[in-house]
Parts: sequence; C-alpha cells; structure tokens
Amino acid sequence: MDWAILIFEILLAVAVLLICLFVKNHLPSYMDEKGKNLATKEDIEEITERPRKSSKSSVKDLSFFQMM
Repeated sequence: MDWAILIFEILLAVAVLLICLFVKNHLPSYMDEKGKNLATKEDIEEITERPRKSSKSSVKDLSFFQMM
C-alpha cells in the first residue's frame, strides 16, 4: 500500500512539473501573439472609423446646403 502511494505522489509531481514547463514555455508566446492581434484589431478599428466620421460630416454639410 505504501508503494502505491509513493508511486502516485511521484507521478503527480512529474505531471505538475510537466504542466509548469508547458505553461512556462507556451504562455509567453501565446500572450505575445494575443497582443499583436489586439493591436491589429485596434488599428483596423481606427482606420475604418476615419471614413465614417468623414462621411457623417459630408452628409451634414450636404443637408445644410439642401435646406437653403
């Protein structure tokens, strides 16, 4: 019975070690890629917002002239 508990604890320690190594090596590159994707998304939103603002102001200008 004691051997079974010892083997279980060793396997558990090895599993925890492997999980920690995986997270240590995988998580930084994952977070870097997420950061790049977020920056790209924000850049695209900014680029698409400019024409929207421009078209809204153009419509306001045109509606002003139509009233006259």
